[in-house]
Amino acid sequence: MNIIITGATGFIGRNLAESLHNKGFKIIATGRSETIGEKLKQKGIEFRSADITVKNQILQSFSPVECIIHCAAKAGDWGKYKDFYESNVIGTRHVIDACKKYDIRKIIFISTPSDLVRLNNLIPIQTYKFF
Repeated sequence: MNIIITGATGFIGRNLAESLHNKGFKIIATGRSETIGEKLKQKGIEFRSADITVKNQILQSFSPVECIIHCAAKAGDWGKYKDFYESNVIGTRHVIDACKKYDIRKIIFISTPSDLVRLNNLIPIQTYKFF
């Protein structure tokens, strides 16, 4: 299976990319950090530099695959509302637009546990087992 992982230069995304790659999945990792991207490349993982808040970067970094795992986000409990909104709302819209462009029908959204706790179980969560 071919998978694109957004936020693959963050803690969750990087570890997920490496784990799935080690299990034989074809991974295209996207993220902002060129330094971590180089480390992913050294492990045999394709890396495409992209910031989800920049729509053209996301559109250019995506290609037809079976699945997107979207874990790029601004996380934390402090910061400017605008920064959270641009990354988490607008950035996710860019990811969805890229999925539409390339007819990618499977999107898995990953969030931090602290975000899920704050939802107070208002949103049903499905989990998928890849390994």
